[in-house]
Amino acid sequence: MTKTIAIRAPGTELREALTARGYQVIELTEASRTHCHIDALLLTAFCPENITSCHQSLDASDIAIGSVYPAQDDLPHTIVLNITGMYPEQVVDSLERHLRHRRWSH
Repeated sequence: MTKTIAIRAPGTELREALTARGYQVIELTEASRTHCHIDALLLTAFCPENITSCHQSLDASDIAIGSVYPAQDDLPHTIVLNITGMYPEQVVDSLERHLRHRRWSH
């Protein structure tokens, strides 16, 4: 099943890298507007208060600070990653590690 990744980051290199790995990439504004389920949200600045409208069961976590929202239901939660300063290959590797961990922890 294709994973949907919402992104709020400039540049096309990351989008191309994610698409090449089989991910569906959408803009954060589209995800918020359509309220579609997203598997991960990639941000270049971590602001949890600005992203809660994206998905009501958002499990916002930052690689550096950990989870900031408690789990609200049994659905797989959206992974939120701060990708500031990361190269596209680093983002893809980190994302895939988090998605693998989520699959086994739920």
